[in-house]
Order: sequence, then structure tokens, then C-alpha cells
Amino acid sequence: MIGDIIDKYQIIKKIGEGGMATVFQGRHTALNRDVAIKIIHPGLAQNERNRQRFAREAKAIERLDHKNIVKIWDYSEDLESDDGYKSCYIITELVQGLNLNQLMGEQEDIPSEVIALIGIEVCNALSYAHSKGFIHRDIKPDNIMLRTDGAIKLLDFGIARFAEEDSLTLTKSLVGSPAFMSPEQAMDESEGALDHRSDLFSLGIVLFQLVTGELPFQGSNPSIVLKNIIDNRRSQAHCITPQISLTLEDCIEGLLQTNRDLRLPDAQSVAHCLRQVWTEADLDMYEEQWSLRYWLADPISYRNRLNEHLKTVLLSKGQRLTEQGKQLDAQRYLNRLLILDPDNDHVFELLQNMHTAVDTPVLKPPSLWMYSVPLIAVGAIVWAFRPTPTAPVVSVQVSEAPQDVETIIQLEENVNPTSPTLPTSAEPKSTIDSNTVVEQRALPRLKRQKKRFTNKIPTMTDLIKSADKIQNTTKKEPNDAIQNGLLTISIPNAWAEIWIDGKNYGRTGQVKPISLSTGTYELTLINPYSVSHVEMIEIIGDQTTHIEVRSLKRKPARLIFASTLSPECIVKLDNASMGEIGVLEYQLTIDRPNLPHELALDCPNDTFTKEIGQLTPGSSMPLRF
Repeated sequence: MIGDIIDKYQIIKKIGEGGMATVFQGRHTALNRDVAIKIIHPGLAQNERNRQRFAREAKAIERLDHKNIVKIWDYSEDLESDDGYKSCYIITELVQGLNLNQLMGEQEDIPSEVIALIGIEVCNALSYAHSKGFIHRDIKPDNIMLRTDGAIKLLDFGIARFAEEDSLTLTKSLVGSPAFMSPEQAMDESEGALDHRSDLFSLGIVLFQLVTGELPFQGSNPSIVLKNIIDNRRSQAHCITPQISLTLEDCIEGLLQTNRDLRLPDAQSVAHCLRQVWTEADLDMYEEQWSLRYWLADPISYRNRLNEHLKTVLLSKGQRLTEQGKQLDAQRYLNRLLILDPDNDHVFELLQNMHTAVDTPVLKPPSLWMYSVPLIAVGAIVWAFRPTPTAPVVSVQVSEAPQDVETIIQLEENVNPTSPTLPTSAEPKSTIDSNTVVEQRALPRLKRQKKRFTNKIPTMTDLIKSADKIQNTTKKEPNDAIQNGLLTISIPNAWAEIWIDGKNYGRTGQVKPISLSTGTYELTLINPYSVSHVEMIEIIGDQTTHIEVRSLKRKPARLIFASTLSPECIVKLDNASMGEIGVLEYQLTIDRPNLPHELALDCPNDTFTKEIGQLTPGSSMPLRF
């Protein structure tokens, strides 16, 4: 088909293919203008009803005139090819750049602020189209183009509806992109037609994937994916990418609501929400240095500038919220900062102090009067039933209660079946307001003691002294004292998730000493930016074992060179020759990604130099010269 002429358009090369059409780069033979030619698959084009409906849709969409929507130049009426097949195509402006799917293949770590810029432009296109009565129905990364100058273009308005209606009529099955469908599309609701909020749900999936690199709704086949969409079974973005902007996650959550009445109401509301991502970062999104064009030109320098700015802003906001007593809000900012700057001692100390203040509150011992009041009542009862000279001697004791049973202060008689039975009094439980404690913890059980008073009635002084002794005595857990030891772990200027024999115990600096029974364990410390630290540890009962890891080795980063460069180019890093690009397979490993480097390429016909700033450990960064 390459080189063929359809009507007045010559096909130059194939540039894409989807479930409904194949896209070619073409040229208008008379105007000598490059265009995109989208040719509908023959199976769909052979149906006359489809062709008529397609022409009707194309005529309507042709009226859409917006800077973020690809312009339709022309469309087929009802043409027949030389081999007798009907052809059905549209001619649109040619967009030079990457669709978002291709962009995610090149950029593994897109900043939240950049994602917000992309989302705002898509919202502008959707808001305009929705105001004209059009619903896209197939919002997905393949249909969103990022032009080389930073402009966003939305593709394929109306085509999804054209193909979907025919497929539903013929096969009763959904056609399109199941992973990006709204619940309404997945259920094929018969209660009412789809509205613009279906596009908003799909946009939420696109934003989620840009943030995390993963789809929120997954499954081994389309049916399971659709069921998970309907049931809203998914992860939250921050669980996969903890450095996500707090506001961006709120926007995504506002879009991915199964009940469309609970979603953000329209595209302009979504755009407003996304603009708050830049407000959160204290940046002006309209400044040229923060534009998509600047990010495309040099994503590494852009990210470094952005991260340096965010380190100051997030720390300032975290400190202010901490001082205001808004610990949870402060922790969200500080957690993001810790991911951006894991060596920041200040933020680590703030988080550690915050956790200590919340998780280990100072518990005031129960007031002495909590014990003296019931004991006074006991004294009054004893006085009321005071013995005569010939009566048996009365004794007071604290009886041993079964485990987990409230301690009972009981009055007992010496053996004398003829004496009256004295009443008993239960010691009231000590309670703690659950609102002041983050994690439920039981107060230490009072050690049961027995104190027998003989030949006399206990005085009030005796009762108070007895209560004081009960109050200040704790009971040991029998198993802990014999079998368990404690483990503490520290990593100066860094953090890691603690895994012991495959079980997660939390993050270093944020967990209390870990109680383990005597034995040998495999300790694994995991940080997303470092090589995992693994060692065997020995726990001894009644002892505290402290493990200090002086440092975690950072994961190396990779530089990826454009395949258009000559394989004979010599790569130099900090003036040291690393070899030819072809031998290196167009990749270079940076073992110290936290340091800046000077990169040079000595090619047969040219020489390139570039300053490489700090890289994200474990990441792969494409280079442009």
C-alpha cells in the first residue's frame, strides 16, 4: 500500500495501527501538504450502514475547531477501490511527536506537575467537545499526542462510537480498550445513554497510568478487567508511587469513582483541580521554564530544577502543618519530600519525632484516688460488719484472677461456717480515651498481690498504701521473659522497609523494637532507590540485638542514547573513555547517580557534550543531543 494514491492522497509510510483503523503518513498531491490518513479496517468498511454513519460522524466532527483537538481535513464519501472493496478513511492534520503510550516507554518517571499540565490540556479539549455535544468514548494514551513543541492533541473523536455501535449490534460484545472504559461502558447501561462523565473516568485511568506506570484495573483477561472496573477493585496511586503530588492523587480519586454522580462533575472542574497541583508546589504553571516544551527539551534538568524547588516548599509546608498540630497533613508532605531527598536529616528527624509523639503518647498513671475510692467503700463495709470479740478474725486479700480477667479485691473470712458472708467489691477498670492513642495498647496488668491483715481492722492508711503498691507494680508476660528477644535497626541518613523471613515489619525509624523468638532469621532491607541489603541475624531471648547498616548502596541509573547516533561514537564520562556506543548497546550505566557528571560523545562527524545532573537511582533516562 505504501506509495499508493487514494483519491488525491499519496501514502508515504505506516505510522500506527489500532483495533479500528490503520494510520499512514500521507501527502496531498496537489497542495503538497503532509497529512495523516486513517483507513478504517475493511471488515467495518464493507457495511454500508457503517460507511453512512461514519460520513455523518466525520461531517459533525469536522466542525470541532480547538487547538487541542486534531483537525479533520477530509473524509471519504462512498469510494470503491480497484479490487472492488469499499474504502472508508479520514484525513487529519499530521501530528509530529509521541502519543502518551510511547512517552511512557521513554520516560519512566514523569513528575506530577508535568502530568498535571498534560491533563489540563486534555480537559480543555474535552470541555470544548462536551459543550458541542460530543463524547469521545475512547480516551486512552494512544489517542493523546504530545507534539514536539509541547502541544497536546486529542485524536479519534467519534470513531470509537462508530465502531462500537456496530460491534455491539453484531456480537453483543464490547470493542475498544477495556482497561480504559468507564463502569457505564463496561456494564452497557440500558438505563440511559452515556454522558460526558464517562470520558472523565477514562481520563482518570490515563492519569493513574502516567503516575504509576501501571493500570489501576488489572486482570488476566478483558472480562476480569471489566469486572474490576465495575467493582472498583484497584490500588491507590500513592501505594505504587509514593512521591505523587497529594493534590494530583486527590484529582485522580475524584475521577475514578464508580458512581458517576460522585465524580468531579465536568472537565473544567478537573482542570481546576489539576491547576491546584501547581499551587501546591508554589509555582506558576504559565512560566515558560515550566512548560511542556522545556520538559521535552531536557527532562533531566527540568526534573532537577523542580525537585530542588520542591525540597524547600515541602519542608516549609510540613513544618508549618506540624506546628499547627495537623500531623497527618504534614506527614503527607514530608513523606513525599523523603522520597525526593532520602538523605535529608531534617525531614527524617521531623517524621521520626512526629511518629514518636503520635505512637508513644505519655500515659499518665491512674490517679491514686481511682484506687482509694473503692478501698474507702471496702473500709466502710468492713466497719459496718466489724467483728465482735468472739467473732473470727477478718482478713483482706487480693485474690489471683485468671489471665485477662479483671483483678478483684475480695474480702474473705477465715474458716467459720457460722459467720456471715461479707460482700465483694470489684476494682474499676482503668480506661484510656481512644482518641488520644493511635494504636490500641492495653495498660500493663497490675501484679496481683496478697496482703493479709490479722487481729485488726485495716486502717485507711493501710488501704491507701496497699492501693499505691498495686498501682506501681507491673506484671510480666511469661513468654516474653523466657523466649523473646528484641531487634532494633538503624540506617544513618537513610530508610528502608524491614522484611524478616518474608514478613514486612514497617519502616526503619518508624517502628518500635521488634519482638522475635530465639532463633536465626533472614533480614532484608528494601529501599526503592538502593540495592537490597540481606543478612542473617541471631536473636537471643531476653536480649536486644541492634543492627546498624552504615549505608545502602544506591542502584545505578542508565543513560539511553538515540539509535540514530553512529555506533562508532566514543562515549566519555568525566573524561574517561567508556567505549563505543554500538559495543555499549546504546546504553551507559551510571554507578553514582547522585553526583553530577560530564558526558561527551566523539562521533565520526561531530562531537557532543552534555552536563548530566543528579539521576534517580534505578531509573533509565533517554538522552537527546
